[in-house]
Amino acid sequence: MRIPGLAIASVLALCAARPAAAALTLNATGLSYGFTLSTFATGNTYSYNHLSAAPLSDGMLAVVDFANGAIVKYNDVDGQTTGTNLGSVSLTNVTNIARVGGHTYAGTYGGGYYEVSSSLSLTAISVPGITHQWGFWGNNATGHLVAQTFSGVVDFDPVTGLSTVIANVSGDGVSVSPNGATAYVAVSGGIASYSIPSGTPGFFELKRTRTLGPIFD
Repeated sequence: MRIPGLAIASVLALCAARPAAAALTLNATGLSYGFTLSTFATGNTYSYNHLSAAPLSDGMLAVVDFANGAIVKYNDVDGQTTGTNLGSVSLTNVTNIARVGGHTYAGTYGGGYYEVSSSLSLTAISVPGITHQWGFWGNNATGHLVAQTFSGVVDFDPVTGLSTVIANVSGDGVSVSPNGATAYVAVSGGIASYSIPSGTPGFFELKRTRTLGPIFD
């Protein structure tokens, strides 16, 4: 089982908070839930170098290097280093990247959205009235993207640019349920859910009271 987007954000934060020499390992609880943990890439000395990743059309992986304002291309296998990258492109304030409908898209903090090709060329896409902030997720059920923006959590069609505000909240990471009907948002010290079609809020769970419990040692 791969750890989903919201969990990845938590892992990154946990790694940043730990001493450099400490090893991140799954405990018995994490293993019992079927999680696995491996090292994709090493060699960075700054926090948030590898902030998020998404596949490209050629099967390689595009990784957001937030600290250096770039998207970096790697082979999609573990054990990468900064020296094994296949190329990069500068994109100031890029915070997140996602794939949907056979295309890969990146969002920039305080800016807009770009389609990212396998050669790392960038094509701006227009989403009128929407300014990107943090979280970003492809909804494979609809072909849309869901993003945390300065207008709240927004669902938009990257082809037409039409958008709908799902929830007027200021959060961080976002993800979408497999059926495409629910958005999960890291907000106010916990995780909240919202219906994508209606915006109706669902559960809110504080991180410290989650039933999953700690999965890392």
